[in-house]
Amino acid sequence: MRIDKSKPSILVVTELFPNPRGKSFSGIFIVDQLKALKQYYNIHVIVPYLVSIKEEIKNPIQSKQLINELNVHYIKYFSLILLFLGLFRLLKHQFANQIIKNIISKKIIKESELLNTKKNFVLVHGHEVLVGDEAVNVGKKLNIPSFVTIHSLYQFHTQLFYKKTLEIIIKNLNNADQIIAVSQLVKSSYQDKINCSIKIIPNGYKKKEIKQLPNKIKEIIKNKVVFLFAGFLIPSKKTDLLVTAASKLKQLGLANFVILIIGIGPMEVQLMDKISCEGLGNEVRLLGEIDPNDIPSYFVSANVIVQPSISESFSMICLEGMAYGKPVICTTNAGISEFLNNGVEAYIISPNNVDQLVDKMKGLIKHPGLRERMGQQALKKAKEFELSLIVNKLHELYQSKI
Repeated sequence: MRIDKSKPSILVVTELFPNPRGKSFSGIFIVDQLKALKQYYNIHVIVPYLVSIKEEIKNPIQSKQLINELNVHYIKYFSLILLFLGLFRLLKHQFANQIIKNIISKKIIKESELLNTKKNFVLVHGHEVLVGDEAVNVGKKLNIPSFVTIHSLYQFHTQLFYKKTLEIIIKNLNNADQIIAVSQLVKSSYQDKINCSIKIIPNGYKKKEIKQLPNKIKEIIKNKVVFLFAGFLIPSKKTDLLVTAASKLKQLGLANFVILIIGIGPMEVQLMDKISCEGLGNEVRLLGEIDPNDIPSYFVSANVIVQPSISESFSMICLEGMAYGKPVICTTNAGISEFLNNGVEAYIISPNNVDQLVDKMKGLIKHPGLRERMGQQALKKAKEFELSLIVNKLHELYQSKI
């Protein structure tokens, strides 16, 4: 890729990034942010990537495009090295994550030093912790300012990492030149653990090309009010609540709706069984993993975005749905709720409250005019999160530290 020598170069360190193996939409919003930042900087991205000995990295077209556009440097670490650490994890051994973090840290610093000899980075920015907080150590090594954006709640991180690993992460964060949180919810969860100031800069969105919806999906949603969920199927997302809500709506005599659930995860089998047991095959459809490039067509075809999660640091699915003029149902535990007006562009309900969920879904099913009015307000609100505005805030923050 040709480098514009008139622009300064920055380094980004993150594991929250599309990996070379598959279609995961994890980190797509970071990719969009970095592409937008290219107007100001030459961007280099270091992405640690776990790959098995049997499956060496093969870069599909999507990854090759990313590498060409953003100078992506994938760092491989092999599962053979971590085999015994995996066993340690099963035994709840507290040192496993520490050793893994140490391995990744050394690889990131080595790659950073190597790149810096040619690129002369002016700043390093890490996204999310365990990997992103290593930007602080890179900054010290290269003598440049370090930024870290925290994308998840402290409570979520405590479930992923052991105490000693979190202590390392917190130490790194306290030595950063700037901490960014994507919502007040995230900031509050970390506030009493970090001594330095935390700036709130939410995620931004970029509209993408609308593709044709598959014919089988067109048939499923024909003449139906469509509720759309997209995300990982894990307990905290409460997709099981959507199935319960569908059952209650059906009992109320409402049949002209369908809930589309996009995503994969450990809850998938449980959801399939619940849908089957309650006879909701027509009302709830599990669509599995969808290519990120195809997701916009589902936003356009949906009537309402629904996100019943009990722990959501922001919620890109809600923001992106709003950008296509769709009203939202989310909980007070979603970071995006702090930016929204209840009853205007969104319904903000209590976590784990299926009665509130059913009530709001019922109202939106019965009243198309209400869906339209709230959708227009959602579109208006989404304009506050346009990627250009968010990137300009980030650029100004960069300039204050360089």
